Amino acid sequence: TWIVPDSHCILQALLRKGGDQKRRGELALTASDGTQVPIYLSVNRLSMEGLPNSFCLVATNLTEQKKRNEAIVAAETLARLILEQAAEAIVVCDETGRIIRASRAAHALCRESPLGQAFERVFRLQRTDGAAFSLAETMNSGDRQRIETRLEGDGQALYLLVSVGSLVGTRNETLGSVITLTDITANKLAEDGLRAKNRELQILHEIGQAILASGNIQHMAASILEKALAVSLCDLGVIRLLDRTSRTLDPVASHGYLNPKNLRRHRKHPDDRTTGRLLRIFARKETVVSERVQDEPGLRVFRREGVQSLILIPVLAEHDLLGALQLGSRTPRKFDPH
Repeated sequence: TWIVPDSHCILQALLRKGGDQKRRGELALTASDGTQVPIYLSVNRLSMEGLPNSFCLVATNLTEQKKRNEAIVAAETLARLILEQAAEAIVVCDETGRIIRASRAAHALCRESPLGQAFERVFRLQRTDGAAFSLAETMNSGDRQRIETRLEGDGQALYLLVSVGSLVGTRNETLGSVITLTDITANKLAEDGLRAKNRELQILHEIGQAILASGNIQHMAASILEKALAVSLCDLGVIRLLDRTSRTLDPVASHGYLNPKNLRRHRKHPDDRTTGRLLRIFARKETVVSERVQDEPGLRVFRREGVQSLILIPVLAEHDLLGALQLGSRTPRKFDPH
């Protein structure tokens, strides 16, 4: 009665096997309190005079081992569920830096199965100083690290905050590392935009100071143009003032022109259609952006200069048109007219 009914056939099979070979099997016994006890049973045939068909049975209690195995399976299942459901990219590496676990978000980030591969091969991260991210160096530095990095892929860059910690075993031994990659691209772009806006405001302030401090209109215009080029990152620019008598736009400051004749064209030909077109554009008192100069009619001067993208800004006093600021880029650009 101490053998669980389901284990009777296993015990009988172990006892029936012929020969002197040791037989082993796993079965269950019933304890005094009615609970089942898993055991590992070894059966050896004994050769004893006067006692034919004798056996030696050795039973090993597997209760604790079963509990440990179940705990390991439960922990593995829980870890797998956490990784699958985590919103952030989480990667677990062994001591050599090879990936042994990865969340669903981590798989999506590298667009391939990262398992079994070196972390640096799958995630080619760059630190903010341009140096390549090294998992080994980060781990050797000791404390948990949080490092801002950049990941290039599919023609766009992602900014990731990398958090690295140790994977510790039950005896407090280091088994590897746990890396969390948090996408901070939106925050980073917002910060960069804010810095650019602050820089623009600073330059506008400097332009205002230059206007107030300058008694020479050409020096003033040259200072304004220099700062406008710094803000826009353009290759060439010119400030023209309107001569109301001749209705021409005369240059007072310029930078980046390859052919000086192009700079004087509007002044030499007051009836030129390009001049008339620009005057009509500026008469609207609005900033005008052209992102395909080479494909548009007119704007011949800028086409000759190899300009691809152009921004035309009217210079106003109250509501009166004083002139124009023209900035051009020889590489295709997208400008925000606001």
